[in-house]
Amino acid sequence: MLTPRQVLILVHGRYFTSGLVSAVGVAVLGLLTDALAGLGPAIALGSGALTVCFADNPAPTRVKRVELLFTSVASTVAFALVSASLWWPPVQIALIPLLGFFSGLIAVWGKRALAMSFSVLFISVITLGAPAMQGPAQLAAAVALYLLGALLYTAYALLLARWLRRRTKQQALAELLAQLGLFAHWLADNLSAHSPGVGGAVVHLTAINDTLQNTRDIVLRDVDTDADRALAARLILLLEVNEALLASQTDADLILSQFDATPVPDALRDWTRRIGNALDQRADALLRSTPATTLPAYLPCAQTIAHALDTLQPSHPSAAFDQARMALRASADKLQRITDLLGQLPLTDAPAEADPLRG
Repeated sequence: MLTPRQVLILVHGRYFTSGLVSAVGVAVLGLLTDALAGLGPAIALGSGALTVCFADNPAPTRVKRVELLFTSVASTVAFALVSASLWWPPVQIALIPLLGFFSGLIAVWGKRALAMSFSVLFISVITLGAPAMQGPAQLAAAVALYLLGALLYTAYALLLARWLRRRTKQQALAELLAQLGLFAHWLADNLSAHSPGVGGAVVHLTAINDTLQNTRDIVLRDVDTDADRALAARLILLLEVNEALLASQTDADLILSQFDATPVPDALRDWTRRIGNALDQRADALLRSTPATTLPAYLPCAQTIAHALDTLQPSHPSAAFDQARMALRASADKLQRITDLLGQLPLTDAPAEADPLRG
């Protein structure tokens, strides 16, 4: 179940924006055509726009252009074939399985192609329930209107994608920040006697990997302006934050077993939770322009761990304690590295002064 914060991120995220843009575009095209030419042409043209909008997912403009144009052509062919097959039921019996097979092959293109495959299947099924055309002229007119609607929506989506390019990159970065923050809070909760176990870790790591892949595809393409370079520089920092966050908790069980009765677990939990809060604040700063507080370079919890490393000694020296001490030192170094990296992330939406892409 989604938490209120996750719902907030979703509402301000790129998928909600993309869905809103699609809905507005289809509605405007349909209503304008109805007002100018009547209901019949509006249904045909609106069907083309509606079918293509299913394949309109957040992506760089060059990628979206290929996807939407392919969907426009493929769905138009499917619409024309199914509409014509309504005159010959035996042909229709053979055509529908073939269309299903070829639309399924589209998914071989990759995960993003699933939406294109669905678009072709959608118009094929919808057209089956429509009445047969009265003749070739009506069929040609309907196909032309359908293709026009698909192409008009494609042009509309590409124009808005270019206009919203920087905002889409900000949303993608914010979603990655929020996902890393969620993982940091989970790690903080994991530093207790009530560990969620491996299953919870797999869920979070899978979500991070998916979000990271989508963010890379969007942020690292079309890096043309200083603002684009600043956002790409943030992503480079977040890649290191992700790696350090994962590495900081690899020996958590060993550390807890040897330092359970000391201030170390609470200090680690506090440090990780502060990192999660800092990531959340920077996500909000990108999505809603809310201020983010500066994370101190040296936190009190870091001092607690440093003091424990210098002073704590076991009553009976053991190899396990020595290993735990080394693991704690390594984890503290990783958490300090994350703290330093978050200090380099801008607190506002202004371009960063240090630009690794120009170095």
